[in-house]
Amino acid sequence: MKKVFKYQFEPDDYINFTLPRGAKILTVQEQLGILCLWALVDVGESMVESRSMRMAGTGHSIDDYGVDYRYINTIQLAGGSLVFHFFEVMK
Repeated sequence: MKKVFKYQFEPDDYINFTLPRGAKILTVQEQLGILCLWALVDVGESMVESRSMRMAGTGHSIDDYGVDYRYINTIQLAGGSLVFHFFEVMK
């Protein structure tokens, strides 16, 4: 059975998550002032894996040579005065 789970996190350049193996990252949004990642997970999966996400503000460098990224989404905070772009770090 699959369900959507929410994972709260603190902002940082790199954020690490421990997710059930094979989880599909759906989106990142702010909810009630807290940053959250939503993922589709198989609730029967007992194995977990470490997943990393890159958070970069508009105009910030993300030139991590040799690292590939998969775009997740862009969010606006503080009434739109802060804009952040989220990427999953692909290994």
